[in-house]
Amino acid sequence: MVEGAPLLNAVEIHAPLSEVCAYLAPDYFMGNPNRPIYRFNLHKLYPDHFWEVDPCCHTSWNYNWMTENMGAKWTPNVSIQECEPGVSVLDYTTEWLPNNRHLERLLFFGLSKDKSQGRTSSYFDRVIKINLEGS
Repeated sequence: MVEGAPLLNAVEIHAPLSEVCAYLAPDYFMGNPNRPIYRFNLHKLYPDHFWEVDPCCHTSWNYNWMTENMGAKWTPNVSIQECEPGVSVLDYTTEWLPNNRHLERLLFFGLSKDKSQGRTSSYFDRVIKINLEGS
């Protein structure tokens, strides 16, 4: 891995689009007010660190925390689509490192309840393991 090279992340999650979107936040500050950019909702993933009123981290931004936990100094723009019923795909880029902790939090907060319902994505689990082993 070349430091500073963008890392393309594509994560398939076996959960309905509505459940996955609950962990994203529209960012009207950076985008067109009629067409927001979506970012990870950092308050839902890190409630002890980010305020509910600042889910995109505009006022609580901290360089050291972001680079250590997100793999970049800024939160990524997230593209999401439902490729088939009940299967959602997140596409985003991190600038320096895989955001392993972020993926773990998504699984823990957003998808851990889905394991007991039989909707766990083995692909998503593999992505986490690959990123953890590769960092």
